Amino acid sequence: MKKLIYTKFSNDRNINYKIRTEIYQDEKGKRYVQKCGTTDKSSSHLENMYNTYLGLCKQCEDTIFVPNKSSYDEGVISLEYVVGRTLEEEMDICLGKGDVEGFGLLVKAYGENVRKMACEDFSVLEGYKYVFGPEADEPEDAKCMKHSDIDLIFPNIIIDKDSKNWTILDYEWTFDIKIPVDFILYRAIHYYEANREKQLKNIDMYELLGVDKSKNEIYDEMEKHFQKYVVADNVPIWELFETMGKPLYFPRGLVEYKMLQDNLKYVEVTQFLEDDSRITTNIKNLADDSGRIKFSFDVEPGVKTIFIDPASIRCMVNIIEMQAHGEEDYAIDYGSNGVSTDNRFILFNNDDPKLMIGDIREGVTSISVEYDIDYLNDNIAFAQQEYIKQCENLKADNLRFQCELLEVADKLGAKGQELVSKQQELVSKQQELVSKQQEIDAKQAEINYMTNSLSWKMTKPVRAVRRVVGKKEKSDDN
Repeated sequence: MKKLIYTKFSNDRNINYKIRTEIYQDEKGKRYVQKCGTTDKSSSHLENMYNTYLGLCKQCEDTIFVPNKSSYDEGVISLEYVVGRTLEEEMDICLGKGDVEGFGLLVKAYGENVRKMACEDFSVLEGYKYVFGPEADEPEDAKCMKHSDIDLIFPNIIIDKDSKNWTILDYEWTFDIKIPVDFILYRAIHYYEANREKQLKNIDMYELLGVDKSKNEIYDEMEKHFQKYVVADNVPIWELFETMGKPLYFPRGLVEYKMLQDNLKYVEVTQFLEDDSRITTNIKNLADDSGRIKFSFDVEPGVKTIFIDPASIRCMVNIIEMQAHGEEDYAIDYGSNGVSTDNRFILFNNDDPKLMIGDIREGVTSISVEYDIDYLNDNIAFAQQEYIKQCENLKADNLRFQCELLEVADKLGAKGQELVSKQQELVSKQQELVSKQQEIDAKQAEINYMTNSLSWKMTKPVRAVRRVVGKKEKSDDN
């Protein structure tokens, strides 16, 4: 007998796309996914999704991608429940270990295989601007896919280590209209970079994927129009705030309250081993009234990377201490998928916050962690993220200004040295002049002393007679 273990209603969409996603588990423990239409019109959307699957099977033949197997029957599409690490998780592990080369190889492999599927020339077909807006990009000589899965983002891909295949989990948003392949690549970058600005500071994903960054404003507008297309004739609850002219307070509700209570019960720690297996442990969360959490856990032999999930909702975390213990005790370097200016106070504006530890030294037997945590509603989380972005922009502007000053100083370096030399020469001449002036003043003082003395004044007549006699002797000689 099958058991329902998960369900999600996508009921903030246009009536054509309202569906329910469910995960079932049978008596043998095998799981599978079902998507069901919740309106008459949305059932045809799922039938189109199955037809997309058939088209993607052919389109992916010469790539590492394989679409998740599916079947369709009377308004219900069934898909395999695929287990493994997502491409996003593999990329996060590389970032956590500081493995920039490995990160680049994953991103490039993704980009190369996406472009392999783009074998058709782009042209504007009916529906393109309806979905992506009147100012949607119309690039010349661009390539596109026959079946454009615009949701081909990193968390929607599972990497199978054994078969080397990359499984596309969800292809619900695949269009038969022609869409520039660079927009699909842009969406992957856009959603990955959103909470990883610091970790990606020295990595240019646009360069890795060959996407023209100057088109970001156009692509941003295309993305906004696509989101409006999905929810057409509906107003999602997260947009209500903008439509009201007075403060709006969202009630937590029973579901969110239960999520909050669950977060107060445990912290999830996942250790990734050398054989690519993983061990997940739920550690009891003993937070005090102020929100401070302290815990420690044993480190398994052969661990390469550790993920710590402090919550499963948006939150702020202030790291007090993260310490390794064993042959030596040391403060651990860590990363995160949050936003931070100092890597201690971290804002997680997502529902899957992670602290990531890589390059664990040999001899480490346990790790202790201490941090403060506070849970946020969406509005506060986004406001905090904008504030941190502004701080980062100010720091970047200041660094750029300092670099410009150094550049100017380098250009003026030779002239500056010449000026210093001339200044030193001038100072030397001035000192010499002062010395000569002091000698003159000393001689003048002697003269003044002599001319003002009594003996000088008494011998004045003698000097006068001497001058007269001297003149007469000269005239006699002539």
